[in-house]
Amino acid sequence: MVGVIGNITVIVLYVVRINDKRGDRYFIPILALVDCLGSVSNGVFYVIDNFYIFSFPSEILCRVLLFSLTFTSGFSGHVLGAIAFQRYLLLCHPYGKQLTLFRRRLLVIGITFVCVIYGAPLYIAIQWTSDTGCEPSNIKTEQQEMGHRPRVLVVLVVCQLVVTQFLVETDTSAVASLVTAASLVPLITSLFDNEVDPDLSRAALATCALYASLQRPATASSCPATTCPNGWVRYQTSCYLVVTYELQTWSGAQAKCVAENSGLVEIETEAENNFLKDVAAKTFLNGQFWTGGNDIDVEGQWRWVTSGNPFTFTDWGPGEPNDTGGNEDCMLLLSNTGYTWNDLPCSTNSLYICEKPAT
Repeated sequence: MVGVIGNITVIVLYVVRINDKRGDRYFIPILALVDCLGSVSNGVFYVIDNFYIFSFPSEILCRVLLFSLTFTSGFSGHVLGAIAFQRYLLLCHPYGKQLTLFRRRLLVIGITFVCVIYGAPLYIAIQWTSDTGCEPSNIKTEQQEMGHRPRVLVVLVVCQLVVTQFLVETDTSAVASLVTAASLVPLITSLFDNEVDPDLSRAALATCALYASLQRPATASSCPATTCPNGWVRYQTSCYLVVTYELQTWSGAQAKCVAENSGLVEIETEAENNFLKDVAAKTFLNGQFWTGGNDIDVEGQWRWVTSGNPFTFTDWGPGEPNDTGGNEDCMLLLSNTGYTWNDLPCSTNSLYICEKPAT
C-alpha cells in the first residue's frame, strides 16, 4: 500500500507540478508507474497465495502475476541503471554527448523488450494444477533456477550498459566497451559459483587495459592538446566562461571579459552556436547572455566587437533583429526563444559569455 501511494504521488507531482520540457526526468514517471504496478502485483499475489496455499484459484491469474513480478522488478532495475548512467553523463561530462529524448525513449523500448523476454519463460514454465498451487513446477529445482538467474541478470545489465553507451558514443570507445563487457561477463558470472578462473581474470584485465588505451586520443590532431582555466569550458580551440553570478551592461560585460584576457563570445558556425545554446540551457535555465555582436557603428551592419568581423552565420529569433525603439544595438542569446539571437539596448543588464583561445 505504501509503495502504491508513494508512486502515485510521484506521478501526480510530475504531471501537475514539474515542468520538464527538456526531458531530464523522463525516466522518473515511467519508473514510478512500473513500480506501482509491481507493488499491486506483489500485494495481490502474496495475499492470494497465503489464502490459497495448495489451491491457487486461477491458472491465468497465477501466470500473469508471476510474470508481472518478474517483469516489474527487472524493468525497475534496468531503468535505475539508465538513470544512473544519465546522471553520470550530466555530472561528469555536462558538455559532452548526452542521452537525448529520442535515445531515452529508444532505451525504454529496449528495456521493455528485454524484460518481456526475461519474464516470458517463467510465465510459460507454470504447470498449474489445483493441488500444487502457483509454482513453476516444471523447472527442476528452485536451486537450479536461482543458480541460473544471477548469470542472466548480469548478462542483461552488462548488455544494457553497452547498448546505452552505443546510444551516446559513435567512436571506437563504444566498440571497446563491447569487447570489455564480453570479457567481463564470464568472470563476473563465475563469482556465483564461488570460484574465479585465473585465466578469465587475466583476460578481463588485459581487455580493460585495451579499453583504457582505446579511450585515449589516437593522434594529436584528433584531440588538440589545448587546455582552459578552471571554470572555463573548452570547445574545439576556444575556451568559454559562462558568467551567471552577475549582471552587466553590454560594455560592462566586454570590459569584464577583457580583464580575463578574453572578449565577449563570437559565434561563427552553427556547431558553435548549438554548443553555446546547450551550455547556456544547462548552466542557467531562464536567462539571457550577452555576446560580442553589435551594430553600434552602422545600423543593420552586425559585427563582432573583438575581431571586428561581420556576421557569417546568424540564428536570429522570429522577427529579429527589430531595433525596437531605435536603440537595440547589441545582441544576446535569449532563453525565452530557445536561446536564439535577439537585439536589445546595450544598457540592459544581463549575464554574459566570454571567449578566448585555448592554450
